Amino acid sequence: MRTYFLVLVVSVEFIREHLKMGLM
Repeated sequence: MRTYFLVLVVSVEFIREHLKMGLM
């Protein structure tokens, strides 16, 4: 379960950076 949570956090961070670059 902990591994799934870690993957979820990493995915969210990746999406946030992608969106930030898209806005810029």
